[in-house]
Amino acid sequence: MDATQLAAMKLPCTLFGEALLFSFIALALSLTANAVHPTGLDLSRDYFPTVLENPYGKVSLADAVEYSQYIGDEVGGITFLDARKLSTYEAGHIPGARTCDHYQQEKYVPGLLPVLKNAAMIIIYCNGGTCEDSLFLANDLIYQYDIPHESVFVFEEGFNAWRAAGHPIQKGPKE
Repeated sequence: MDATQLAAMKLPCTLFGEALLFSFIALALSLTANAVHPTGLDLSRDYFPTVLENPYGKVSLADAVEYSQYIGDEVGGITFLDARKLSTYEAGHIPGARTCDHYQQEKYVPGLLPVLKNAAMIIIYCNGGTCEDSLFLANDLIYQYDIPHESVFVFEEGFNAWRAAGHPIQKGPKE
């Protein structure tokens, strides 16, 4: 084996080693820059949680039962919104709740806006558990439809907890 062939064999190893060294130096510099920069990322934070956290007011099952006695469309009343699809709503919902399917909200929200803008409390629910439709609807009401943040609450336990506790259920459309 002559010197040219030997050099040709060492060339890929040398390039790989240089690329690895360059990558290591770039990583070290970027981590250092992130650490010293005032708006650097918190590398211990989970930026993609598997469960959406509720940044809105929370309503427990006991609170939902209490507030359901005061459901009303008048100014300052309490409005319950069911974020589930219409067929699920019609199969059973909290008495007096209005349907507002999160995935078809453009169909429901315009007609509800006068009530929602004047409500003292808007309590949004879906099935509960891992269902996040109520959180998505709450977010959209606040940021797309300018509903005051302080009037939006989420009943996290949802309709399944309501039904399991034996509370009254209304079927069909809201009367």
